[in-house]
Order: sequence, then C-alpha cells, then structure tokens
Amino acid sequence: MSSCFEIETVTPYKNGFGLIGRCIIGPIRLGDSFVILISAPVSPSDNCAPHSIREDIRKINLIVQEIQYFNHSIEELQSNHAGGLYVTGLGADLLLPGFHIQT
Repeated sequence: MSSCFEIETVTPYKNGFGLIGRCIIGPIRLGDSFVILISAPVSPSDNCAPHSIREDIRKINLIVQEIQYFNHSIEELQSNHAGGLYVTGLGADLLLPGFHIQT
C-alpha cells in the first residue's frame, strides 16, 4: 500500500523543501519517492487513494532526504504521526498547505 502525507506548511530548505504535516498512511521512510500530488482535500474514507476520474491529481517525483520527529532525525514516520520531511525533486513548486502527497 502507498504512503500518504498531508501537508500543513511548505518552506524552502537546503536545496529542496521542508514539509510539516501528518503521515496519514505510513510508514514514510528515508529514500521514499512521492509520485502523486492530490490538490483537493481528501476524506479519511478515501485513504488518499487516487481515483482515475479525479482531476486534482498531478504527477511529481519528490525524494525523502530527511525525516524529523520532535526535533530528532528518524528513519521512518509512522501512520497518524506528525513530523517534518525534507524533500528534493520535481514538483515541489506545486506543493501547498492542505495538499496530499502519495508514494
């Protein structure tokens, strides 16, 4: 199953972007690649699952370089935990608060 992260804030960080948010479906691990951006709010019953009829889905390619949890670097972020991700790659310019990214 794919991992899903709900974005609360986006800030430039190092050579990529820092994302603060919540892991909806996990775990999210170092080196994971987010490939789908869902720009509309997703209800919990959707489980972040993209639907072929949705028009709010974009392809991205963002690699998780670092995960922060309570100011500590960790290797994976579990479901239902808030944390920070440092990502690099294509599609970061599309990220906004409230959006979801999926591996």
